Amino acid sequence: MEAQQKEKDLTWLRKAIGNGLMRMYSLRLKGAPAEDMIEVVAEVWLDAVMDLNKDWQESLDYPRVEKAFTRLIQLYGEWPAPKMLIEELPPRKLPKLLQPAPLSHEESVEILKMLKVNKDMVGSKIAQRKIQEEKERAERHQRWVEHIEQKKRDFAAMAKIMGDKPNA
Repeated sequence: MEAQQKEKDLTWLRKAIGNGLMRMYSLRLKGAPAEDMIEVVAEVWLDAVMDLNKDWQESLDYPRVEKAFTRLIQLYGEWPAPKMLIEELPPRKLPKLLQPAPLSHEESVEILKMLKVNKDMVGSKIAQRKIQEEKERAERHQRWVEHIEQKKRDFAAMAKIMGDKPNA
């Protein structure tokens, strides 16, 4: 039962491959199958393509299969293998997402209030961070001033010691 359902669901794929093969066959490409073999060839191509994707969807994939056959017709002067069709399949074009329903006036006002609160919180955090950075900068500056003052005192003490010693 499931196999019949899957077969029924992929009737469009069988049709797309059959149409594509007939388009190519009409060109009488070198290496094309004999006329009495075209149905067997179509089954082989269908099997190769069906195994590629377990989730074929007509609305997404029918245009892709058609485009791939068009590319084969454009690019190849000889009868291609099913692998070439698979290589020419463009990526799926996913349907556009539905737009969300418009917001009511009350919802818009509520969202704007929440955004203002968030903005104020972010602004406050940025201000706090800047204040903290300024405090740390001032502390580093003060440590450098103290360090320099200590070096001046050390230098003065050494100069005094050196000045008190008699010259040899």
